[in-house]
Amino acid sequence: MFVDSLPNCIYLERRNIDEVGKGNAAYMEAAPKPDSRNAFFEAVETIGLEKTVKAYSSRSLQERLSRKKKIFKVIFRRFVPIYRERKRIDWIKFIKYNYFCKAVDREKDAFIVPCRGSALDISKNAKVIVRGNVFLNYYPCYKRGSQTTLFNVRDNAVFIANNRVEISYGNTISVGENAHLEMGYFFTGVNANVICHHKIIIGNRVMIGRDVCIFDSDYHDIYNTEGGKINDDKAVVIEDNVWIGARSMVLKGSHINAGAIVSANSMVMGNVEENRVFINKRESRSIGGNILWKR
Repeated sequence: MFVDSLPNCIYLERRNIDEVGKGNAAYMEAAPKPDSRNAFFEAVETIGLEKTVKAYSSRSLQERLSRKKKIFKVIFRRFVPIYRERKRIDWIKFIKYNYFCKAVDREKDAFIVPCRGSALDISKNAKVIVRGNVFLNYYPCYKRGSQTTLFNVRDNAVFIANNRVEISYGNTISVGENAHLEMGYFFTGVNANVICHHKIIIGNRVMIGRDVCIFDSDYHDIYNTEGGKINDDKAVVIEDNVWIGARSMVLKGSHINAGAIVSANSMVMGNVEENRVFINKRESRSIGGNILWKR
């Protein structure tokens, strides 16, 4: 047989006729002929295949209206959160950054939502990718806040929101030149700081409490006495479903694995294992000497 001559090209497996018939009714008997079959082929000969296919595949008015209704419901659900917060949104900034800022690349129904008190500074050479609504200076528990949230993305920097992001009152979200900050489904408490100088990746369902700081750099160069730099930047990775307690710090080179909890007032300087509670007691001790630092 021809099939037997192709052992290296296809995968063959023997099955009995009963097994084949269970998943392939047409193998056992011919499919019933539709009532419109003859009319279809007559139409093909009369008006051609393309027009016939369009005529037979077009939906009724009721079907089209039903489909449009479903589409409208999906779109409306996405706009509900923005509609609910319409009274505290800075609409001038909303229009500016969603429709006139060339650095912002957003999906059709995803927006940057600057509430009153937001201060945005996005460089022309930056790239801001918005795949979910990004709420700035927003805290659903309190309708009014007197603090300012700072959001800046510098030259050649990249900020990516892969899902809904809620940045609370008094936060600073900063992406330095050539840096990369990426967030999933993310929530912050009041006065939190995410300062990205190199690379920070934050997963989905991540919450950080009040006064939390996340840094991937020391932001000032430190040199040994021979002039060699000893404090290079290191990426920070926070995986899915992580909760970081109030007044904690996540420093450069840290990797917090999925499901972990960082207790309040902790300092993370390395790896936090998956689904563990991390408690860090800060120690007062010297870790080096004979160094110089530069502002």
